[in-house]
Parts: sequence; structure tokens; C-alpha cells
Amino acid sequence: MKAKWLMVTGPALVGLLALAGCVGDGGGNANRYATACMAEVKPVGEMLWRDGDDRVLGGKFATREGIEAMNACIDRKAAGAA
Repeated sequence: MKAKWLMVTGPALVGLLALAGCVGDGGGNANRYATACMAEVKPVGEMLWRDGDDRVLGGKFATREGIEAMNACIDRKAAGAA
């Protein structure tokens, strides 16, 4: 499985929204909801996940708060879809 990453800073958010349709569905909640949560939470640094993952991991410059907020957002969206 290939790792996917996104780095969100102010100007990169526009590019992120343009890429929102490029995230495939590998079966994991992180893969399904991470792009929407990136726009909602606006975490600092890179967020990493692989197809099938249910959690994101922090990459370069990521903060613990950002990772926790991303995973909480993913959990909320997954619970709402069930």
C-alpha cells in the first residue's frame, strides 16, 4: 500500500480542496474522511495514512493536537455515516 500525505498550510488549503476528489476509497475511515477533515480541522503539518487505515499519523511538523483533532473528526464522520 502506498502512503498518502498532505501538508496543510494557508495557501495549500486551496490545493487540498482541488485534490479532494483524488483520494481513493481503500476501505479505511481515514481514507474516506481525511480530506474533508483536513479542510475542517486545518491541522498543522503533514497527516499520513494508508488505504485501509482508520487513523491518521503525524508527519513532518504535525502537532499532537492536530493529529488528535483529525482522528476525532474522522471518528465523528464515520459514526454519522453508520
